[in-house]
Amino acid sequence: MTARTLAGLILAGFAAFGAWTWQSSLQNPELLETLPSAEVQGVYIRQAAIVSPGPDGQPLYRMVAEEMSQALNSNTFGVTGVHLDYGGPGQGRWNLSSDSGEVTLDWSNIRLSGNVSVEYLGEGNAATRLLTHALVLDALTHRASTAGRVVLQRGAERIQATGMSVDLIAGTVALESGVNGHFAP
Repeated sequence: MTARTLAGLILAGFAAFGAWTWQSSLQNPELLETLPSAEVQGVYIRQAAIVSPGPDGQPLYRMVAEEMSQALNSNTFGVTGVHLDYGGPGQGRWNLSSDSGEVTLDWSNIRLSGNVSVEYLGEGNAATRLLTHALVLDALTHRASTAGRVVLQRGAERIQATGMSVDLIAGTVALESGVNGHFAP
C-alpha cells in the first residue's frame, strides 16, 4: 500500500467519522429540547380588502378593514375600521360601516359594533341612513338586523325605533317597535 492510498483511507475515515458524529447530534433529543421554537399564534393583516361575488359572478359586496386578525384556533376573525359596500348592478348601494366587528370564516355571519351606520344610496333619492350600536349581517340571506336602538335619518327627517331588519337585496327596512318621529312622504 502506498503512502498516497494510506492518506486517502485515513482522510475518508475522518470524513465518515465526522458525518456520523454530525448525524448523531441531530438525533439527540436533549439537544433538540434546548433549541428555540416558533409557534404561529394567529394572523394579523392591515388594510385588508375582500370581495365576494353574487350569483351572477359580479361583486356583491366588498369589505375593507383597517385591521383584520384571527387567532390560530378561532372560527372567526376580528376587524376594525370596517366599511362594507353591498349591492348588485342596477340597484341602489348599501354602505355599512362600524368601529369593529367579527366575521365567521365561512363569511355567513358578520357582526358589526360601535357607531354602526347603514346608508342606502338609491338612484335619484336622498341618502337614507340608519344608526345603531350593533348589527348582525346574515350574508346568506342578505339581511341585517339589530334588537337595539335605531335612528333612521333622511335629510332633516328623523325616526327612532327599537329593533330593525334590513333586506339588502330588496332594499326594504322594517322598524320593529317603539317607533317615534315624523317622516314626510
